[in-house]
Amino acid sequence: MPTARVLRLTRLAARAGLACCLLVAFLLMVGKASSDGVRLEQGWNLVTYEGSTRPISVALSSIEDDYLAVYQLDTAEGRWLTYFPKASTYVPTLSNLERGGQYWVYVQRETELTLDGDAPPFYGVNSHLTWFDSDERMDRTVQFMDEAGVGIVRTVFDWPSIEPEPGVYSWERFDRAVERLAKRGIVMLGLLDSSAAWATSAPSLDEPNWQKWPSKDLSAFGRYVYAVVERYDGDGVADAPGSPVIRHWEIWNEPNLAFFWRPQPDVEQYVRLLRLSYQAVKLAHPSAVVVMGGIAGNGVSYPPFALAQEERNFVQQIYDHGGKDFFDVANIHLYPYTHELEWPDLMTTLQDALDETRSVMATNGDGDKPIWVTEIGFSTALFPDDYEVDPDAAIAAWLGKVYRQLTGAEALFWYMFEDEGTGENPEGHFGLVEYDSVPKRSYYEYRNMTGP
Repeated sequence: MPTARVLRLTRLAARAGLACCLLVAFLLMVGKASSDGVRLEQGWNLVTYEGSTRPISVALSSIEDDYLAVYQLDTAEGRWLTYFPKASTYVPTLSNLERGGQYWVYVQRETELTLDGDAPPFYGVNSHLTWFDSDERMDRTVQFMDEAGVGIVRTVFDWPSIEPEPGVYSWERFDRAVERLAKRGIVMLGLLDSSAAWATSAPSLDEPNWQKWPSKDLSAFGRYVYAVVERYDGDGVADAPGSPVIRHWEIWNEPNLAFFWRPQPDVEQYVRLLRLSYQAVKLAHPSAVVVMGGIAGNGVSYPPFALAQEERNFVQQIYDHGGKDFFDVANIHLYPYTHELEWPDLMTTLQDALDETRSVMATNGDGDKPIWVTEIGFSTALFPDDYEVDPDAAIAAWLGKVYRQLTGAEALFWYMFEDEGTGENPEGHFGLVEYDSVPKRSYYEYRNMTGP
């Protein structure tokens, strides 16, 4: 069962305080796993955590109303690291649960801890790694990702590049990226996106952004999806070299925007594409996870000023057109839409936006599905020249708030990991590292977030 893979638990049965643990011999009992989780007794419980690195609030969300403290002994420093979830003014010295770490968890009543062994890493980034032509740049970028504690990378497996002609596949760049991340134990979210030149419904290839017109034959998109997922399902049949496994697949990017779904958003057409893609993914890899295409904004009402009403109210429309059964994970993009990242109400606004998405899902009987935020970030080139705060410092400080304070998302993907250019276009400067791989302050803040 998943719990057995994730968690080994022993129990401390004693009334003595935690500080006495090193001095007194206690009775330790192996926790009894049920089909749903592991029972924790009232008092202190010693947990050996074997999941991916996750914030304590996320890793222990199943007992959020029951636990009062988490302690870990820092043997190098000879001190206790602590986390108190209900102490609003307290600054914790412990932030994450890490694989192999041992933690004392105090619960105020007998309860059951459930941990999903198939849950994705929490700390994600976006990268165009599969578009890199240079092996050297790819190796350097993946090394920086590993050193920063990145757990999952969202990157594109675009149809035009993979199948330039019907039935003719080009895998080399994609195989290289998958291999390098797999060697370092970094998980991937594959973005299945765009229309091949021979399949696009665009009037002609002279049409701007012709890749973002949906396929004139949606079943052809489904066959491309099947081919990609089959190559990376690890079953030994038609696999990439080494049979690497990708378990998470996203269907299109921001289908509620005319820029990404030409000539204008069409939720009925997107749901048809989502259904065909879901079926193709599950046929190739039944245990794979299908992620809804990342919705610009929260898919409900956020942001109120940057999107038209039909672009904002997209999540409910997906349900209205029968899309509920064709995704395993909901997916939204939460940008701040202001350069004043120190604005006191910004995090509250973003939290309200995420909660609003959850509310719509619950109204449609889908409240138990995970939500991922697969894009959140800001560009250092979006600040005015006379801004009083150093842009990199402002983004680094805000990144810390995002990962510490935003709750309710199972995974958060910073956009982007690497800058995409050196010119003046703000789109090229969202990265944690500069184009030439020089880390920004936000990179170091991200690395700090993934530590203990």
